[in-house]
Amino acid sequence: MNFNIMSQVQLVFTQTKLYGLNPDLDYRDENTGQIYGGNELMEVGYYDSVMKQDFVAEVKYFVAVD
Repeated sequence: MNFNIMSQVQLVFTQTKLYGLNPDLDYRDENTGQIYGGNELMEVGYYDSVMKQDFVAEVKYFVAVD
C-alpha cells in the first residue's frame, strides 16, 4: 500500500522493496499485468506510482506465476 497525504510541487520518485517472496518465482502485478521476478522485487523493488492528488492511496497486489 502506498499513501499520499499531501502532494508535493516537486515530484519525488520512490521505490518499494518487498520481502518474504520466493526468489525463484515470477510475480504478476494484478493491476497492470506486468511480470516481475521475485528476486527483482526483493533486491531492487518497483517504482511507486506518482500521485499528484492529496489524500490518495494505492494497493499493489502481486500473484505468483508458474
